[in-house]
Amino acid sequence: MAAFRWIVSTLAAVLPLLLAHIAVPSAAQDTSLQQCYWPLNSTQSETLASIAAALDYFPYDMSFITTCVNVGLTCSDNGYVTQINWQYKAIQGELPSEIFQLMHLEYLSLRDNYLRGSIPSEIGSLVNLTFLDLSNNSFSGPFPTFFSKLTKLSYLYMRQNNFSGSIPDAIGNMVSLNDIDLTDNSFSGSLPASMGQLTNLNNIVMSRNQISGSLPPSFSKMASLSNVYLDDNLLSGSLEALAALSSLSDISLRGNRFRGSIPAAFAANVFTSFDVSVNDLSGPLPSGLRFSEPPGGPQFNASFNRLSGVIPPDFPVNSFFVLDLSHNELSGRAFFSGQNEYPRPYTINFSHNNFSGALDPSVSTLTYLHDLDLSANHLTGSIPAFISSLTALTLLDLSSNEFTGAVPPAVSSPTGLLSMNLAHNLLQGSLPRALSRLASLTLLNVSSNQLSGDLTPALSALQSLELVDMSANALNSSIPPFFGRMPNMTHLDMSINLLTGSVPPSILTLRRLSHLNASHNRLSGPLPYAAASPALIIDLSFNMFSGSLDKHLFNLNRLALLALHHNQLSGRIPEYLCQSVLQIILLSNNALSAALPQCLPFLSSLQLIDVSNNLLYMDATTFQNMPPIRLDIRSNYLYGSISPSPNITLSSSSSSSSSSASPPLPSLLLPAAPQAQSFPPWVVLPAAIIQEQGALPQGQGGSGTAGGGGGAGITVAWLAVEGNCVGSEGAGQQRGAAECAAVCGIEAGQGPCGGAGAGECVLSRTWPPSLSCSCSSGYVAVTANGTANTTTCQLPPPSPAPPSSGLSAGVVAGIVVGAVLLVAAVAALLFLLLRPVQRRLLDLDQCVAYRIDDIRRATNNFSEDCLLGEGGFGSVYKGTSPDGTLWAIKRAKFMTNDFEKEVRAVATLRHQHLVRLLGYCMDYNAATGHQEQILVYEFVPHGDLSHYLDNSSYVDKHALADSDANSDAYTTNKPREPLSFADLVRIAQGAAEGLAYLHHSLTPPIVHRDVKPANILIDKGRTAKLGDFGLLKTDNLENATMLAGTPGYMDPDYGDSSIVTTKSDVFSFGVVLLEMMSGKKVVLEESGVAFSYRHISIWANELVMAGKIAQVVREDLNAPPDAIIMFVDLAMDCLKRPGALRPEIRDVARRLAAILAIAEGNAPAGDANGVKQKPWTGTDGSDEVKAADEAAEPFKEEKV
Repeated sequence: MAAFRWIVSTLAAVLPLLLAHIAVPSAAQDTSLQQCYWPLNSTQSETLASIAAALDYFPYDMSFITTCVNVGLTCSDNGYVTQINWQYKAIQGELPSEIFQLMHLEYLSLRDNYLRGSIPSEIGSLVNLTFLDLSNNSFSGPFPTFFSKLTKLSYLYMRQNNFSGSIPDAIGNMVSLNDIDLTDNSFSGSLPASMGQLTNLNNIVMSRNQISGSLPPSFSKMASLSNVYLDDNLLSGSLEALAALSSLSDISLRGNRFRGSIPAAFAANVFTSFDVSVNDLSGPLPSGLRFSEPPGGPQFNASFNRLSGVIPPDFPVNSFFVLDLSHNELSGRAFFSGQNEYPRPYTINFSHNNFSGALDPSVSTLTYLHDLDLSANHLTGSIPAFISSLTALTLLDLSSNEFTGAVPPAVSSPTGLLSMNLAHNLLQGSLPRALSRLASLTLLNVSSNQLSGDLTPALSALQSLELVDMSANALNSSIPPFFGRMPNMTHLDMSINLLTGSVPPSILTLRRLSHLNASHNRLSGPLPYAAASPALIIDLSFNMFSGSLDKHLFNLNRLALLALHHNQLSGRIPEYLCQSVLQIILLSNNALSAALPQCLPFLSSLQLIDVSNNLLYMDATTFQNMPPIRLDIRSNYLYGSISPSPNITLSSSSSSSSSSASPPLPSLLLPAAPQAQSFPPWVVLPAAIIQEQGALPQGQGGSGTAGGGGGAGITVAWLAVEGNCVGSEGAGQQRGAAECAAVCGIEAGQGPCGGAGAGECVLSRTWPPSLSCSCSSGYVAVTANGTANTTTCQLPPPSPAPPSSGLSAGVVAGIVVGAVLLVAAVAALLFLLLRPVQRRLLDLDQCVAYRIDDIRRATNNFSEDCLLGEGGFGSVYKGTSPDGTLWAIKRAKFMTNDFEKEVRAVATLRHQHLVRLLGYCMDYNAATGHQEQILVYEFVPHGDLSHYLDNSSYVDKHALADSDANSDAYTTNKPREPLSFADLVRIAQGAAEGLAYLHHSLTPPIVHRDVKPANILIDKGRTAKLGDFGLLKTDNLENATMLAGTPGYMDPDYGDSSIVTTKSDVFSFGVVLLEMMSGKKVVLEESGVAFSYRHISIWANELVMAGKIAQVVREDLNAPPDAIIMFVDLAMDCLKRPGALRPEIRDVARRLAAILAIAEGNAPAGDANGVKQKPWTGTDGSDEVKAADEAAEPFKEEKV
């Protein structure tokens, strides 16, 4: 009862106070909530309704708005809007000018919407505005000069838009500015000197634009300036304008072109972050630099410059959260001084310098160090035992130095170590047993040393290992089976050792295994069973494996590269390989026999197949319509005829296929024929068989002799004496005998039938007259001693054979009559084909409808002289119009019902970086029974990008051949003038602009699907035009499930979803960027290792992850380091997975424009007014001899 009375009395005392507090707000109470409930001024309501109506999309209904509640507004007590917060509302449209009628507005935030267009000049009327945020929209146009009227504006944020042009001098009138953020736009020009008037400015953030010139001296007047972020621009000159600003605490100038030294005056500042990386700074590190303790610790990054000298004794090495001095020219001993005042993990990167001598004992003081990278220096001696003091290490990289001796047990002291890289040293002996304590170790790279011994004690317990590279050592045991008990293993490289035995089957069953390389060893026995392996790449080449390719040996639903070349495999190549997703098959230099599966070259995923130097036989006509892949079938047994193709290597020009152990002539090689006259005119005979066996069995040949004696003779029209040789149909013109002979590798006086003492080689005397010495008919006529006929191949046919072995008069008469009838039939057919036929023409205003006669005249009746190339669409010819205009004419290989759709879609496209469609032709072809479908494009005079790359000395000559053509580069061998770095960037930027037009200016967008160098054409001025866009490429993206693109350029995500998007094109473009920068092709051959291949993105990613960007770049490429970094960084961004992480192509184009500005502004080497470019340094490339991918997942996001 007492408690009840206490509650009542308490309520009686408190309740009046609560009611009074609700009725009369205290002065200290926040009034913002009250202001939302004030009634709106009627004029303000009408203005807000007009604003909503003018937008394409607005989330609120403003028709009857009477208060500021729940619509992102704040109002004054008299009903005027003072604040608008409409960020993240998905608002669409242009910014309505009505918004600037809200004269009392003080705060306006429209960030993260879909607003576009320029900023209306009426914004200058908002004289009370103190805060303006327009970030993350699509605004465009110049920096609004009328911002200068906003004299009260303190905070201006315009990042991530499309603003361009220079920053006007009028910005100096915005005297109240405290923060300005213009990041991620396209502003250019220099920073105005008037900015020195902004004495209240605290933060300048203008990263990732195209601002150039030097920092104006007036910057020294901005006494309040504490943070400067100008990363990734084109700024140059010295840093002296900032040296006088003692208030500076954060500097970020990464990715510019600043020169000179780091000012010694910076010793007066106290920094929390200092980043001048990727510039052209030189000189020593200044003494006396001081750093404070921000959250997370101070950071210092001066990587990728030309700093030299030694590290100053007072430089606080041990005081940073991140210290990066990599890629400079620092020398002396790498010592580590300074008191570690902040017990926390931190990073030190001294890689790619000239530090020398033994590892300094001061490293033992780095007790909290997490990451230590000293790679690519000149450190010598043994790895010291005092490294055991670094107990907090998670990454240790001592690669590419000159360390000797054994790997000490001390490296196992940091038990939390995740990554250890000791590659490319002179280490010897076996790995210490103490390594077994590193239970968390995921990456171990000890490649390119002199290690030997048993691996079991050191590694068998390391269950966390994901990547192991022990290649290029002296390991001489077997591959340890314990690797098969490591569930996280993705990459295992044991190549270039002395290993024996076989591959333990348990390794190939690891569920995460992606790459296995055991090439260049002494492994033997049958191939390991890998049907359950998830591996993408298996390389067992250059071993002694024997046996056959048994069915179900490999997981064909996943395996992309199978390298078994240079072994002792035998038997047939099984048909089941045709059911795989293989992209590269390397089976050369084995003893494989029987027929090559006819389906194999037509495997949809295939890029390259090499079966050379085996005992295979095959009908060459199988490859007549083969897709554009690289096929190497040298030194096998072929028969049949085939037109020349740049994608097929038929015969060797350097060595004969003769062998003392040649097998008997297969019966399938020479099909039985009842009469010699019906024997196929193109037959391949291995030279050794002719030399050793002489005459052929009766019933399989006609009269004549072969070898050194007499005998039954051979009824053939073409004799292969080297490797393989097949007929060449459709040459289209008479050619000299020497040229024809070169097709087959026959040279005058050479081969088993030619030269002194070789004996007679009498070929058939039964050739029909139509074949007499006509190179265009597809054979090479040889004389009695085996030498080729001379000059223009106009000699008469060989003399008739003796009557006893020749044709009867009746047979000859029958042949003559038949020939006459045949000529008459051909003449009648030609009349029908060439007769003009009027066809219905499409009613299109955008391009011309040409008749077939126009096309025939333009191409000289589709003469091979006019043939530029062949691709997936069909053949491409160079044509000349009646007025002399050059055309590129694409003649479809197959008829499509969507041809009219193609024309209507492409004819409307107009962009300076797209190849323009000029016209089309539809005509019925009586010879084939199909409708001719032809597109007429503008002729781009300087070929395509692939030919500029292919004709350069640095190009991987084993790369895949490209398809479509648009220039006479396809008919000449004239070398191209090498492309400069500026040329490459200009071409890439133009292609990106054309692709951006397809992606962002059309509804629905067009996905190109086949971005590659062969489809980037070079116009005058070395600008780019994008070609081969169109057919079936405007479909809804959700339904875009047809095979998309060229293998090697195709988006890996396509393999998971079978759907292409605009981000698929971005991936392909990233591959092209890597090709341009590296001089390598999509599938590249490892240096020094024949026929060992991997994808360029895997190779590049490994180098980037290892901090070896210099090795991604061609050695002969003269370019500013900052531009190189930006270019490679952009390429790797385009290759990210999943596709959602990749940038839009319009952003790619914008970043390329910034890089181009650097490239074009860079003075040539040796110019007195220019800047000497820092050479790229790194390893000599000898480590690139391994076949499989190493080191990292192909598309990790982390980059240098």
